[in-house]
Amino acid sequence: MVDTAAGVIVVLALLCELVLLVANILDRAITGSTFAAQEEIAQIALSVLAFMGGAVAYRRDYHISVQLVVRLVPPAFQEFLGAFTTLMIALVSAGVAAISVPALIGNWASRSVTLQIPYSWFMLPIAIGAALTALYAVLRLCELRTRVVAYAAGVVVLTAILCELTSRAWFPLGGPSATILMVAGVGVLLLLGMPIAFVLMATSLCYIYGSGSGLSFVEQMYDGTTNFILLAIPFFVFAGLIVAYCGLGARIGRLADLLLGKLPGGPLQAIVASMFLCSGLSGSKAADMAMIGTTLSDIAERQGYSRGQAAAVLAASSVMGETIPPSIAILILGSITSISIADLFLAGILPAVVMAVCLMLFIYFQYRRRPRSPQEHPPEGLRSAIVSALPGTLPAVLLPIIAVACLRLGIATPTEISGLAVVYALALVLLVYRDVSAAVTWSAAKDTAAMSGMILLIVAAATTLSRCLIVQQVPQNIGIALASLGNHQLAFMLGMAVVLVVMGAFLEGLPAILIFGPLLLPAAIKAGIDPLHFAVVLIVAMAIGAFMPIIGVGLYSACIIAKAGIDDASRELGPYMGVLVFSLILLAALPGITLFGPHLFRGR
Repeated sequence: MVDTAAGVIVVLALLCELVLLVANILDRAITGSTFAAQEEIAQIALSVLAFMGGAVAYRRDYHISVQLVVRLVPPAFQEFLGAFTTLMIALVSAGVAAISVPALIGNWASRSVTLQIPYSWFMLPIAIGAALTALYAVLRLCELRTRVVAYAAGVVVLTAILCELTSRAWFPLGGPSATILMVAGVGVLLLLGMPIAFVLMATSLCYIYGSGSGLSFVEQMYDGTTNFILLAIPFFVFAGLIVAYCGLGARIGRLADLLLGKLPGGPLQAIVASMFLCSGLSGSKAADMAMIGTTLSDIAERQGYSRGQAAAVLAASSVMGETIPPSIAILILGSITSISIADLFLAGILPAVVMAVCLMLFIYFQYRRRPRSPQEHPPEGLRSAIVSALPGTLPAVLLPIIAVACLRLGIATPTEISGLAVVYALALVLLVYRDVSAAVTWSAAKDTAAMSGMILLIVAAATTLSRCLIVQQVPQNIGIALASLGNHQLAFMLGMAVVLVVMGAFLEGLPAILIFGPLLLPAAIKAGIDPLHFAVVLIVAMAIGAFMPIIGVGLYSACIIAKAGIDDASRELGPYMGVLVFSLILLAALPGITLFGPHLFRGR
C-alpha cells in the first residue's frame, strides 16, 4: 500500500503539472494572460518528483552506482558491501528526515507570495521521501543474513567514530583538509557501490555537521530543485518513453539497417545512425539505448557480429547523443549557469555530427576487409521497404527539430516545449501509430516518475555538495590554478577535458556537470573561452567518462541492453574510446565546430 500510494502521488504530481503547463500555454495564446501561481505549483511538483520520486526510484533499483570494486570481490564480501551501503542509506535518509522536522517547523510562519501557503509544504516531500527511503532500506536489510548486517553495523559505528574524531581535528572552516576529506569520502563510498545520490548526500551532510559552515542541509537540497527549467527533464523523458513504448526505436533501427546494411560493418553503422536520430527523443542515455539497442544487437548477431561489438558501438554512440537536443545534460547545465539553453541546443548539433562521422569512418575502415554478411532483405524488396518505413519514422524524428526551432524563435520556454513534446508524443502514438493503450501510457508515466526522481535527487544532492565546495573556496582555488596556464586556451581546454573525463567516470556525468560546471565556467570565461564552447566540451568529456571501461556506469547499461558481457564489451570499446577522445581534442582545438550553429542562427 505504501509503495502504491507513493508511486501514485509522484505520477499525479507529474500529470497535474503537465496539465497545468499546457493549460497555461493555451490561456496565454488565447487571452494573453498567465496563471500567476504556476511557478509555485511547479516548485511543489518538482519537490515531490525529486524527493518522493527518489524514494520510488530506490525501491525500484533505478539509482546509479559504480560496481567496479563490487564485481571484483567474492560473493560473501559483495553481500557485506550491500549490507554496509544499505545501512548507510538508511542512516543518511533517517538523518535527513529527522533534521527536516525543525526546518518544517521553522518555515511554517513564512508564506509563499502567490498561493499564501506555508513554505513548509514546499519542503514536506523532503521529509516524506527521506522517511520512505529509510523504510525501504530497512526492508532490504531484513532480507539479508543477520550476521552480515551485524558486521556491517559494526563497521558503520567504527566509521562514525572515526568521522567524529576526524571532523573535530581536520574540519576547521575553510581548511584544505576538509576538501581532501570530502573528495576522499566521495571516492570511497562510490567504490563501495553506494548509489551516487546518497554518496553526495552523505558527504554534504558530514561536512555541514563537522565544519559548522552555517549551511542548512534541508534548504540547500530544496534549493537544488527550485529552478523551473528542471521540469523539462521529466517531460522530455515522458515524451521519449511514450514514443519508445510504441516501438519507434525498432522502426528507426530497422530503417537504418536497410539504408546502411551494405556498408562494411553495416549493422554497427546502423547503430550509430539510429542513436543519432533517437538521442533527441528522450534526453536520457538509458532510454535512448533501450529504444534501438535490442533490435539492432539482434540484427548484428545474426550477421556475424558479437554482442560485445554491438554493446561497444552502442555505448560509444551514446556519448555523441549527450549533445543532441533535448539533452538532459544540456538542460541541467543551462539551469545552473547563465548559458542560453537554446544556444546550447544549437551548439551541440554539429559536434554530434563530427563524432558520428568519426565513429562511422572508423567502423568502415575496421571492417572493410571483413567478408560481407548477407543483408536481411524484406520480402517486398529493399526499396519498397525503405519507402514504406519513412512515413512512420519521420514524425517522431522531427520532435527535437521542432523543439530547437521553437526555442530559437522564442515561441516558448524550454519547460513549455517539453510539455508540448508530451502532447506531441501522445498525438503521435494515438493518431499515427495507434498501438499504445492507456495501460502502456500509465506504465510510461511510472517509469518517468522513477527515472526523473533519480535524476532530480542527484541534482539536489550535487547542488548541496557544490555549495559546500564553494564555502571551501574550491572555485577560487581552481581559478587560481588554471590562471597559471596564462592565455593558452587550448592547454586550458585539454587540461579541463582530462580532469572531467576522469571525474565523469566516477560521478556518472550529471553529478560531475553539476559540481564542476559552475566551478570551472568563471575560470574559462576569464581565459577568454566562449561559454558555449566550454559547455559542449565539458558535456562531451563527462559523457566519455561515463562510458569509460570498466568504471563508467553507462557501459553497464549498454551491456544489459545488448545482452553482452562486460569483459567483451570493454575490450571492444577501447578503440572507439580512442576515436571519441580524438573527437574531443578536435572539438577543444576548433571552437568553430561548436559555435557554427549559434552563429548561423544569429546571422554572424
